[in-house]
Amino acid sequence: QHGIGDPEWDGWDFRGLDIGYRIKSTNGWSYNGNGIDSHGYTVLPAGARFSNGSFIHSGNHAYIWSSNEATGNFAWGRLIYTFNESCRSSYNREYGFSVRCVGDY
Repeated sequence: QHGIGDPEWDGWDFRGLDIGYRIKSTNGWSYNGNGIDSHGYTVLPAGARFSNGSFIHSGNHAYIWSSNEATGNFAWGRLIYTFNESCRSSYNREYGFSVRCVGDY
């Protein structure tokens, strides 16, 4: 297990063995890809929107923006889909990905 802030999460590509399974919602995922939502994050399979307005992977992928900039017109994001891991990659900032707003309550 890698905790919050562990450098393992800053690597490129797939990470976390089962973090995708742990943070995915308990329903709504195609191909028996539901998770257990053990952390209350409830990742939904919203897919993504390209800059031309077309949508992809609704029902089986979740693309989530990070707050970290990569380089140029790219920012870091996470991909969660039917595998149990999480994938970290850089994506064009023109794409429409999900975000999670966090506030102090």
